[in-house]
Amino acid sequence: LSSVGDQPLYNEDKSMVLVFNGEIYNYQELKKELQDAGHTFVSNTDSETLIHGYEEWGESLVERLRGMYAFAIWDTRKKKLFVARDIFGIKPLYYAQMNGTLMFASEIKAFMEHPKFDKVFNEDALGNYLSFQFVPTNETFFKGVFCLQPGHYFTYENGELNITRYFEPNFTGKYEKTFDEAAAEVEKVMKESVEKHKISDVEVASYLSSGVDSSYLTYLGQVDHTFTVGFDEGESIHMKNDAKVITPDEYWDSLSDIQYYMDEPVADPAAVALYFLSKEAAKKVKVVLSGEGSDELFGGYNIYCEPLEHTAFNKIPMPIRRFMGKFAEYCLPRGMKGRGFLMRHGKTLEERYFANAT
Repeated sequence: LSSVGDQPLYNEDKSMVLVFNGEIYNYQELKKELQDAGHTFVSNTDSETLIHGYEEWGESLVERLRGMYAFAIWDTRKKKLFVARDIFGIKPLYYAQMNGTLMFASEIKAFMEHPKFDKVFNEDALGNYLSFQFVPTNETFFKGVFCLQPGHYFTYENGELNITRYFEPNFTGKYEKTFDEAAAEVEKVMKESVEKHKISDVEVASYLSSGVDSSYLTYLGQVDHTFTVGFDEGESIHMKNDAKVITPDEYWDSLSDIQYYMDEPVADPAAVALYFLSKEAAKKVKVVLSGEGSDELFGGYNIYCEPLEHTAFNKIPMPIRRFMGKFAEYCLPRGMKGRGFLMRHGKTLEERYFANAT
């Protein structure tokens, strides 16, 4: 929007330099606090808030931030690098130490151009991927390349890299409020969060998949523009909506591009739809609201309740349950109520989990 926020961004005496990917939603409050402390701002960018915040608070800056981010600050006087990633890991951040050189980037492919980078396949990651459908550690498919975990930062000084975890969710399970009180509290948090996300210099649109996440966020955000993709013709949406149907040819032709952009394999077919969704939205807007994780967070699938509701059924000996599961799988018609339940309970929890990956 203006050249004032161009990166790399420096402080007044150029002793600190910043590169930053993301958005800080509470930067206006932080900016006022920093101005009151004597810092001079030359722009209204959230980027500048980070660099002055680091001058004022050092590494504890991350404890004050609300947003999605990956950023690095180089202190030219101390010869010290500070690199941080947001608490949910929304923005990616990779690093590697190879041949006496530290590299960091938002994408692994950025390392490929560096003469000190060794491109070696990491076989240790393959077993994890085939079992879990993603790599659940800080390793990647490239040997020696690691992702900085969500809620972590690292410092690099005198050739030494130190990683610190600065955020850890603390779930106690103790909750005294009624259902209605809890629902009201969730709604209040959601409304406030969406308002924060709508602070933007450009139009904010929304993805709309017809699921709970995106529908609720679209409603709360009262956006003017939504984007939808699907694999067949569905019912129309009675609002300003850009909809695209993905053809089989487009699906297969896009896979290599999608793999390139993702850097590493993730066995989630939704990635294909998300690619086309982003591609369509990018033609018209720069910012979209999107929702992830509410099904898991709020127990949105019936199967999450099964271990609590069907304890008596689980007392049936496993051989009998296995027989019932096989019978349901091969003899009962697809879509018949109870078929999936019998199939799931004819397997151990481990078998059920790994079955998704076969």
